[in-house]
Parts: sequence; C-alpha cells; structure tokens
Amino acid sequence: MTRLTEVDKTWIQDAIKQHSNENISSIIQAAVSEAIAPLSEKISQLTAALDEKNAAITELGDHIKDLEAKLIESTKRNLLLHSERQTSIDVKTDESEQYSRKACLRIDGIPCSEGETRESLRAALMDQLSTHGAEIEHTDIFRMHRTGKPYNFNSFKKHMNNINQGNTSFTPYNIDPESQTQTQQVIIRFTNWDARARVYQLHYNKGIKLGVKCDMTNMRRDILGLARQHLSENQLDGYVYNDAECRMVLKNSSSNRRSTFTTFAAFKDLAADLSPAPTRRTQHTRHNATAIPQAASYRNAVNTTTTHA
Repeated sequence: MTRLTEVDKTWIQDAIKQHSNENISSIIQAAVSEAIAPLSEKISQLTAALDEKNAAITELGDHIKDLEAKLIESTKRNLLLHSERQTSIDVKTDESEQYSRKACLRIDGIPCSEGETRESLRAALMDQLSTHGAEIEHTDIFRMHRTGKPYNFNSFKKHMNNINQGNTSFTPYNIDPESQTQTQQVIIRFTNWDARARVYQLHYNKGIKLGVKCDMTNMRRDILGLARQHLSENQLDGYVYNDAECRMVLKNSSSNRRSTFTTFAAFKDLAADLSPAPTRRTQHTRHNATAIPQAASYRNAVNTTTTHA
C-alpha cells in the first residue's frame, strides 16, 4: 500500500476545502435568491405604482397651474370690468351732477356789506353786472347765495385796521384796500339760458374786476388740474379749459383742433397726439441764444368725449 506524502495530504485537503466552499456558496446564493425573490417582485410592483402616482401628481400639478392661470386671468378681467363699470358710473353720475349745475355761474368780485340780505345782495349783483354791460332782470335769477363761510364784518374791520396802520404785510385775496371792501363769491342759478349767456360773456372780459366762471363739479376740477399738470410737466403744445357749456376741452395749439373729454384717461389718450411745445430764443449775450420753453396758457375746464375738427 502506497503511503501518502505530506504534499499529497495537503493537496487533498485543499481540494476538499475548495469543493466544500463552492457548494456552500452555491447553497447560500440559492437560498438567498429564493428568499428575496418575492421581495424583489414586491419592490418592482411598488416602484411601478410609485412612478404611476408621480406621473398622476405631475399631471394634477400642471392642471392646477392651468386652473390658477385661468383664475388669475378671470379675476383680472372681472376687476377690469368692475373698474370700467365703476368709472362709467362715476362719469354718468358726474354728468348728471354737472347737468344740474349747468344753469349756474360763479361770480367773484361782488362786495360784501354789513347786515346783507338776499335782496340787497341781488341789488348789488345786478348793479355790478349792469355796470359791465350784462343786463338781467329779477326774473332771470332763480336763486343766489354767497359761498364759503358767512361774512364777518368785525373780522373785516380788524384786517382793514391792520392794513391801514401798516401792522401787517398780509392782505387776504378777497379784500381790496383801495376801495375798502371785501368780496365773496356768489353762485347764481338762472331761470333761462339767454340771461346766463349774457352774464357769461363777462368771462372773456379780462379788464374788469368781476370774475365769471362755470359751476364745475369737484371731479371735473380735479381732472382739469391733473390735465394742466400733465401738459406742463411734459411740455406739450396744448391747453385745457372749460367752455360755456361746462365741457372739458383740450386744444391742440399747433392745429387749433379742439377735443372734449370726460376722464383723465381719455385726456391722456388725446394728449398723446400733441407735439412738444415750441421754444423761443432770447438773446441774453452775444453768445449762443438760450432756448426757453414757451409757457402754455390755461383757462378753466369741462367734460365729454367727442372730437371737434
């Protein structure tokens, strides 16, 4: 019997060991694969379901964004319609108010008197108007009254004493030191348009102390103030005023075209067609002349949205 050497023994041991390791590894791998197979399938199913839900969430997110955009657009449109409707209501309300004031005029420069009554005021007014060529009858006046705070004769005497004694350099705009009188605006409602028209003609006579103007609404006065400011700040060649029928008018100084408007937005649309105001050159020295913007002249103001050639 052949005796195994140590080398043979070692080789046999290594062969057995390697074979055992391979078998054990195969057995372990087979067992693990068999154990995790259901888990892997479950994980795959969960992953597929998750991907499907993510796709649905993304779709819902896009749908929500689309709805939000439509809601914002609808809200803006509704707000714009409401604003336009409110503006239209405001304009119509203002037109109604202005129509009720159409027969009225405001007159500055009628002196006040101590113990003034309605009849004495009427007599003083008619006398002043007659002096300047505007003849009216008692029946032409439906109603008239002073505007502002009631006339205070004691306060007037105090102002006059301070002025006469040189105790003040301030003179109220409605006190005339030369004639020793105080004036206060009078508003008149006429019974007929002819009488109103005769009195309104004094508006164009700048050489008299009476000031005659239409009885404009607060809204129209504000619009005219903003319009004048816009023309001045942008140095546009035009001016705004109110005509005898209380309409707000923009005149293009270059073309003499007159356009009426009812809102400040409508005025800005019309003003967009105005050219820059011309400049005039004044020779201050023998060097280059300096261009000075020509100031646009302004008058009162009024309302409507038509355009006149």
